[in-house]
Amino acid sequence: MGACFSSASAATAAAGPPKAEKRKRRGAASPDGQGKAVRVEFGYDRDFEARYEVGRLLGHGQFGYTFAATDRGSGDRVAVKRIDKAKMDRPVAVEDVKREVKILKALQGHENIVNFYNAFEDDSYVYIVME
Repeated sequence: MGACFSSASAATAAAGPPKAEKRKRRGAASPDGQGKAVRVEFGYDRDFEARYEVGRLLGHGQFGYTFAATDRGSGDRVAVKRIDKAKMDRPVAVEDVKREVKILKALQGHENIVNFYNAFEDDSYVYIVME
């Protein structure tokens, strides 16, 4: 049937090392040879701070936060999704952000989809600006 153990330490010893010790981290961003992650560049505009004034926090998710913001030029209110580049430790996470921006661009003007305005980046974050 199963193994019966009289103590917790015997059960732990028989089970082997915890899963976290067994798994090796794969797919992480490639290091630069000095233990630092290589900086990810998306090719988006880099003047977010000059164009928008960030306001209150609206919500958050696994990778970032969404803020209310104001366009400094027109005064329009927008929502800004700020995604932390430091949390993009796997190539699939970087591709997810690129895919999200690509999909939002492709669906611009659809009456049932939030309107996408632009994507920006700086050394620490990617910003996705929406209505």
